[in-house]
Formats: sequence, C-alpha cells, structure tokens
Amino acid sequence: MLDSLLTNLQRLISAQFVVSIFFPMLAFWASNGLMCFLLNRVFAEYVTSLLENPKLASSLFVIGCALGLVAIAAYMFSALIPALQSILEGRWPQWLAGFYTPTQARKYESLRDRITEVDRLRAWFETRLSTNRPRWKEWQHALRDFRTVGMRHNTNAFSANSEGFLAVTKLEKAWRKNAWVSKNLLEECFNKMIDDLRFNNADLPNNDGLFLLDSKYNSLWSIIEDTVQFTHLESIRITNQMQFCFGERTFAPTAMGNIANTISAYANQKYNINMETFWPKMQRALQKDVNFGPVLTGSKMQLDFLIACSVLTGIWGMIWVIILIWIATNPIAFCITTITAALMSYGWYRVAVSHYRSFAAIMRTSIDLFRFDLLDDLHFDLPSDTDSERELWNTLHRISVLGESINVPLKHK
Repeated sequence: MLDSLLTNLQRLISAQFVVSIFFPMLAFWASNGLMCFLLNRVFAEYVTSLLENPKLASSLFVIGCALGLVAIAAYMFSALIPALQSILEGRWPQWLAGFYTPTQARKYESLRDRITEVDRLRAWFETRLSTNRPRWKEWQHALRDFRTVGMRHNTNAFSANSEGFLAVTKLEKAWRKNAWVSKNLLEECFNKMIDDLRFNNADLPNNDGLFLLDSKYNSLWSIIEDTVQFTHLESIRITNQMQFCFGERTFAPTAMGNIANTISAYANQKYNINMETFWPKMQRALQKDVNFGPVLTGSKMQLDFLIACSVLTGIWGMIWVIILIWIATNPIAFCITTITAALMSYGWYRVAVSHYRSFAAIMRTSIDLFRFDLLDDLHFDLPSDTDSERELWNTLHRISVLGESINVPLKHK
C-alpha cells in the first residue's frame, strides 16, 4: 500500500524532485521520528499501539498525512536549495569570507609551489648535455657503459652494506611511498652506483650468492625512466587541479565556491562569454538534445540531493543538540548525537564538493557544445574564427548587460 502511495505521489511530481528533495526530507523526518521514539515515552507508546493493533483505514490515513506533510515540507525546502547552494559556495559578506579565503589561497599556493618544483625537476632531467642527449638518457647510457666496464672483473663484492645498495634502497622506499624524489637523491644514487658498477661484475653473484648489483642496476634504470614520466603526468595533474578547482585568482571561502567559479572563468577566458547572462538562454538548446540534456539534469539532481542531505543532517543535529540540552539527557547520548551529526553533515558536504567537480566539468562541456546553438537561436551568424567569436560574445554582452545600442546583422531561417 505504501508503494502505491509513493507511485501516485511520483506521478504528481517530477522524478528529479523525488530523488533530490523528497527522499532526503523523508529521511530527515524519519530520523526525527526515531529520536522521538527513543526519547519520548508518550510518542513511543502511540507508535507501538499502531504497530500492535494495525487498522487499515487509520494506518492509511496516518501514512497519507505523513507523506503529504513531508511533500509540503520538501516543496518548501526545494525553494531554498539555490540559496543553500549559494551559502555552501561561500557567497557570504566580505567580513565573514575574509576569515576563510586565506585557507583556500594557501591550498592554491601549495599547488603552485608543487608544480614549480615538478617543472624544475623535469627541466633538469630534460637538459641536454654535451652529447646532445637529455640528462636522463645520458645517465642510462653511463650506467650501461660502467656495467660493461665492470664485466672485465671476475668478482662481485657488492653487498647490502655497499653505498650504492643503501642509496638505491632509500630511493626505492621513497618511490613506493609516492614521496617526492629530489634530484639530489637521484644524483647520489647515480654516482654511487657507477662506482659500484665500475669495480664489480653485475652478471655474477656476490659473495652471498645474490645478484644484488644487477637488481639495483635494473631498479635505478627503471626509476629514472619512471621519474621522467611521473614529472610529465604530475605537471598535467596539478595544472588540471589548479584550473578546475580554482578558476579565478580571487578566491572563494569554500572549496565548492572555487569549483563553481571555474565554470564562469572557463567561459570567459576561452570564449569571452558572460555565463550569468547567457547560461539561462542556453537551456533551450540543451533541452533539445535528447542525449546531453538528461546527463546535465541528472548531475544537477545528484548535486541537489547531496546538498539537501548535508543541510538537513546539520539541521537535524542542531535540533536534537538543543533538545538534549533542554531535557538534560545522558551526556553520552548528547556527545554521540553531536559528533554523529557533525561528521555526517560534513561528510555529505565533502561528497557534494567531489560531485561538484563532475557537475562543473559537464557545465564546461555544455558551453563547448551548445554555444553555437545559442547563437543560432538568437539569429546571429556563426563566427568564422576564434577572434571573431570572442568579439561577437563581447558585443552581445555590451548589448544585453550594458545596454549599449550596437547594430549587429541578424539572420532568419
């Protein structure tokens, strides 16, 4: 019977509303009911009597009223979602935002310092020496040449106490932990290994019957190649993180706000598009695409769901913290409720921030794909090159936002 009621309710309201707002609100009131059942004897006796003596008519009436009230509360709450999202994005008064923006600025500066360090190591590795080979290639050739020199000997005294063994082992430990490998450590390993390779035959076992020198030779050879590849990939990864987590150099006080700023920054920097003005107008083109439109809608639905869960969990926690203080309940119950609510609310927020990155990526993609459809809907000729496109969007901005009177040719289908 409850499934039937939910089905009828879904027919009256959109699936996006049911998933993103109604279900979190239903969970919110269910958790409040559970707390009342645990802490209020009268309410617990009433619920117990309903369960022990179920009557179809009264049960349907209670369930119907409860779902109706939840739906009303959900509709009211849905109107607050844009404002709540704005708060989570850090659109606060300047005096309040000033307390939190330094933290976000330090995160950006940390990424900037990291990519500088990575690029320096990469440039150092790629520096061409007198042989016109990059340093890392020259090192590999030197290792191979000194191994050939060492093959003239008929002994191998390389052991676990050798300087080359200890240096490469230290390098291997740092590499396995994904720790930063400095050029000083790499140079130390290279210099000590060529000394050991020069006076020992790596093709022979050492005094303990182990091929330690051959093993460390191969390990250092691989790490040199892997470090070159790592610096390249790490540079790309950090660049992407800086671009897609901090779109502007004016920082928002929250991580979600900085990710949100990447959307407008991307549109402005790449195409000179004012997102605040032209994004609503782009909805028509998006809705006409039966493949991409649902993707964007589904992503926004998930984001609204996570925001609703985070906010409602925080509200639930504040309500019951106040109630538990007022009724002077067990301190253990108070601590458990407070900590659980805080952790769950923040956890939902962190998940929402993670999903916001995906949502922002879809938004940026929609700009790439549908900006010409918008121009077509507005009856403007499509630009012939990138400079013409940027100039056209700037002209439309001046007409739409600044109210300037500019004559632009129109086309009609």
